[in-house]
Amino acid sequence: MPTVRFQLRRDTAANWTSVNPTLGPGEPALETDTLLVKYGDGVAAWADLPYAAIDLPAVLAAYAGGAMPSAFTLSLVDGDDDEAWRAAIGAQAASARLSALAAVTPIADGDHAVGGVTITTSGGLITAIN
Repeated sequence: MPTVRFQLRRDTAANWTSVNPTLGPGEPALETDTLLVKYGDGVAAWADLPYAAIDLPAVLAAYAGGAMPSAFTLSLVDGDDDEAWRAAIGAQAASARLSALAAVTPIADGDHAVGGVTITTSGGLITAIN
């Protein structure tokens, strides 16, 4: 399998502000001196884009201080320090519905007839509905 390198556009806050480029839709860019990130929308110039919701310096400081969550995703954090981690990255607590969904057993691969409709699944995903 080939190796893929993903590299963010990066520069200092002063240079980003001076050049004021328009980032492509979803294109991430990093301020190397502040460690803050912005995502382009293909329209707004750098100065008009908001910073990403995640506060990377706070998260890195927490890691450097020895704090380690048991799970880390873009939307959920669970662990001993869950309140601090959610505050650091701007995430929400898991809801009872989400926890219940996580416990659901995936449907077996193959064809499943439901009310006259055939649903085909593969790898836990719906691949066809007829």
